[in-house]
Amino acid sequence: MLVTIILVSVILSIGLSILDLSIKQLRLSSNSVSSEVAFHAANAGAECARYWRRERENQFINGSPLANISCFDAPPTSVSPTQIPTSPPSAGRAYTSGGGVAYQYQYEFTWGTNLRRCTQINTVVARANLTGSGVTVYHMDDLIDGYPRNLNFSCDPGSRCTVISVKGYNQPCAPSFGRGTVQRDVLLQY
Repeated sequence: MLVTIILVSVILSIGLSILDLSIKQLRLSSNSVSSEVAFHAANAGAECARYWRRERENQFINGSPLANISCFDAPPTSVSPTQIPTSPPSAGRAYTSGGGVAYQYQYEFTWGTNLRRCTQINTVVARANLTGSGVTVYHMDDLIDGYPRNLNFSCDPGSRCTVISVKGYNQPCAPSFGRGTVQRDVLLQY
């Protein structure tokens, strides 16, 4: 009887260990799929943002609202610019200096099969005058999450410069994301 109990205990321990390992592998596999979906949502959003930045060049550099744009067969939230102030509004807030202007555009798309992906796009466009020292945007980390802290964004005289930050999620866009949401980011600067 004692041998039987010991044998059953050993077999049960081995079985529970294998079950625990299988559950962990299943979770890793599920997280990997969610991570891939979020990365592809960010990457596709970056391509979309680059396309519209090129197609609507004049509207972006002049700070005009964007109308009739879409990505992934879905319309975005409203796409209106915010001009970045030319003097510091308060400590640690973004502002520009030099000759030129800078605008920020923020918009998002919910798309994909069963609307299961969210792409949030944040674009900062700077236009420097032909003469002078160009334009510099200070405290970019205030405008774009994940931008290197204390790193400024400069645009040479006569140039048009862009920073595009895209966040991709494995869930639909919502005021707050639920449990199991995975986020991936792509940052482009040119």
